Amino acid sequence: MIAIREAAGARAHTAPPKTREPLVVFVTGLYSPKGRDSVSIQNRDYMIGLHDLGMDVRVLDMTAQGDLSSLLKVARVAATYGAVRGHPRLGGAVAHALVRQEAWLRPLVGAARYLRRRGSAAPAPASRHSHGDGDRDLVAGMTLKCAHGARPIDAASVACVLSAYDLIYAPAWGGVWKRAIARRLRELLPRACAFQWFVNLVSETTQVSPAIVRGLEAFDEVWVPAEFHVQALARSGATCRRVFKVPEAVDTAIFHERVAPARIDGRRDFCFLTVSQYLPDQRAVSTARQSTRDLALLWNQARKATDLLIQAFLEEFGPDEDVCLAVKSTHDQAALSAALRRVVTERGFPESRLAQIVPIGGWSDAADVARLYAAADAFVLVSRGEGWGRPLAEAMALRKPTIGANFGGNTEFMTRDNSYLIDCETVPVASVIGPKFTTMGNWADPSLSHLRQTLRAVFTDRHSAGEKAARAAHDVRTNYSRLAVAEVIRHRIRAAFAEHASP
Repeated sequence: MIAIREAAGARAHTAPPKTREPLVVFVTGLYSPKGRDSVSIQNRDYMIGLHDLGMDVRVLDMTAQGDLSSLLKVARVAATYGAVRGHPRLGGAVAHALVRQEAWLRPLVGAARYLRRRGSAAPAPASRHSHGDGDRDLVAGMTLKCAHGARPIDAASVACVLSAYDLIYAPAWGGVWKRAIARRLRELLPRACAFQWFVNLVSETTQVSPAIVRGLEAFDEVWVPAEFHVQALARSGATCRRVFKVPEAVDTAIFHERVAPARIDGRRDFCFLTVSQYLPDQRAVSTARQSTRDLALLWNQARKATDLLIQAFLEEFGPDEDVCLAVKSTHDQAALSAALRRVVTERGFPESRLAQIVPIGGWSDAADVARLYAAADAFVLVSRGEGWGRPLAEAMALRKPTIGANFGGNTEFMTRDNSYLIDCETVPVASVIGPKFTTMGNWADPSLSHLRQTLRAVFTDRHSAGEKAARAAHDVRTNYSRLAVAEVIRHRIRAAFAEHASP
């Protein structure tokens, strides 16, 4: 049975301890706070919000720990191979043994790394961000490492925050990962004597990966952003005793209604905007090689359902109506334009209808994305499943009428009063993209007819749409700014240490 508590609501019941604030360490594995993906941005928002509250926040990058990182790769292969071959306990035992014998194995691993470096080309220089992103500069200065001759960090209490995505390799990997992190922290923080372990979990479907569910058992608390995830954990057989809702945050210093709009070439009088990191044309299951990368691509292309949105838009609006749909993707303009052409023609529309579909390709910084939201008249993202739905929250912060699916993590902050929620049925994930995803449960099948009606309603009744948008901007500013969410996290950390210290 999962016990769920409201992190913010618990404030009144537990007085914070009258001791020094714990050091907060965000541990990175698959995702780095310096990255540009949604998980990395989420961690960055958490970290900077806590920093702005005056807490000491650090980053432990487990991919940059030299010989230990290389040893962890070997341990991960052992755990994963054991699970795939039907011997999860054996694979887990080997992985645990490798981490336990780290001190003896480090010289051997170091020698292997040296030989590999000698036989390989020089590494490519690290990419540089020309935009001078102050957030990334701040996070870069939080790196936790031993500097020669430096005084050790004086931290008696340490709050370790991890991502559940790092537990996905195998059922035993959660315990291995925690053990490795603990060993490294004891080296870096020799004075620390009290640890609390927090793991962040999101799910885009009604069930959580079995490997992650098993891995959660190694940690003190599970943080989820929405009630949707609490229910997903329960359906997955999780027995977590301490689950708290900790929402994701929006950088309201960038995403606010006073942002100057960008120029959208080819837009019409009214512009709907959607965004996705992935191209809208879904790859056929039969042509995917079924590697990990291919499965992830297949998953996300199907999940975002941009092709369904394009179909609804073109069916609802005629070619002579002064309205367009702008599609923003991180892929380059040529690839995006080609994908949109395929989507339109494969669904039986003439190529002339492409005049109403405006491609916007390429990577954009947060400030440029905000300007793009500002340039649109409404925002729509009706995917089959969102863990949180960051673009939806960002558009709402800019006071844009926002349309999303009535399914997933976004239902935590989207309501009938502040946005437009599209009716959905739930269907098995495997029925959409194949048997590799049978353990993921269900996701949404948005109603095409209701989506069409809603697009029309936003286009025609702009007064009502504006009223919803105003309420949305207020709700996001009040409840989901970096500082508002950081207050929830700070309270949760204080309360966890206080409860742990209680007799």
